[in-house]
Amino acid sequence: GGSVLKVGSTYYWVGVEFAGDGEYAFGAVNLYKSSDLTNWTWVKAIFTPHGTGDFEPGSWVGRPDLVYNPTTAKYVLVMEIDGLGSGIGPGNKIGFASSSTVEGTYTYHGSTAVNGSTMGDHSVFVDGSNAYLVYAGDNPGSTQLIDRNVTLNIAPLASDWLSVLPAIYTETNTSREAPFIMKRGTKFHWFASGKDWWDSTATSHRVSSSLTSWPAWSTLTTSPASYDSFNMQFDFIIPITGTETTSYIYAGDRYTSFQGGANPAPTGNGRNAWMPLTFSGDTPT
Repeated sequence: GGSVLKVGSTYYWVGVEFAGDGEYAFGAVNLYKSSDLTNWTWVKAIFTPHGTGDFEPGSWVGRPDLVYNPTTAKYVLVMEIDGLGSGIGPGNKIGFASSSTVEGTYTYHGSTAVNGSTMGDHSVFVDGSNAYLVYAGDNPGSTQLIDRNVTLNIAPLASDWLSVLPAIYTETNTSREAPFIMKRGTKFHWFASGKDWWDSTATSHRVSSSLTSWPAWSTLTTSPASYDSFNMQFDFIIPITGTETTSYIYAGDRYTSFQGGANPAPTGNGRNAWMPLTFSGDTPT
């Protein structure tokens, strides 16, 4: 999981290394870079387990998003942080860090519940100087697994992108997670996976001219046909901006290291898979 950010002519990929096969504990938030999206170099571990609190050994850190705030000239890292022991339930908080340079030292600014609740999967949508947390929210106070990832929400970030403001859109009783929004021309495209925990699912998609009004979901067409997105859970889209056209890469993940518990994923090692995403009008394939 994670995200890709282009800085100059270099692509940076941030993601989480887990502590061991089948373990939920994170081992590092890692940064990689590439000039061609194919050959990657490990840059550094931005965060590793240490001390007590949000990064203590055995804690959960997930789905880091790396974005650039043009107003503050800071690189901002937004992460899921373990909510256990925080008094806000078994779900995740949101944590923020920032740096003046993309490969520099990231200062951690702490974590918080999101609009009074814990959360699950998330992404950060950037539109110019504005940024939005797109997230799957939990039912507040519930300890039941069925109450995890039950809403989809869009909430602006504050001007420094280091805290979350009230949501401008909330959708209840959803069966989707891994939400991600991208902008193509004047239209907003929202993608999401099915809610099947670690397993691969079909990908949902919808398009709108407004962040506050959305039509019903449709299933993303695959070519050739695949009922589970070619054995992936959707993660994010990478735009490749050329001199004449913009191309897109669908980035999916296979969290297949997680084999135990009530919702086991398939056996094998965790992998990422990237595939071309094409558009016919507003319809992606």
